[in-house]
Amino acid sequence: MLNTKTKGGFGVCKVSERFMRLGVPVFAELFCDSSEVDLIVIVSEKTYKIQVRTTSSKDNKAELRLQRTTPGTRNTACKVRGFSDVIDLFALYVEDKDVILFINKADINQRRGITFDFSEGSKSRNAKDYMVPKFM
Repeated sequence: MLNTKTKGGFGVCKVSERFMRLGVPVFAELFCDSSEVDLIVIVSEKTYKIQVRTTSSKDNKAELRLQRTTPGTRNTACKVRGFSDVIDLFALYVEDKDVILFINKADINQRRGITFDFSEGSKSRNAKDYMVPKFM
């Protein structure tokens, strides 16, 4: 069983691979473990800063949890306002489904998390609607 840090690194690799396969220049942020920016991509000469999260699905649903888990915080909810100058996009790698969901920060509001449903015909937030970044 992988620890959280290793799972997170694996998710960053999967998201990086996805962008590279699309021919998108991607740069990994390797300088600081507690940085909110995991990847930087360049699309149509615009730079996007991405935070990657890794999770597993449960009951055919996956959740983007918005908890700060960096040292010195007490697992408190992220303030989207605090990310506004830093993060442009969240990428959620759902490891058991080998799927990446792309969530614009504008879709988040001030919630602690967002749940995505993989069920066909779901009336809630359908995961299929988030499998391609909005800027692509």
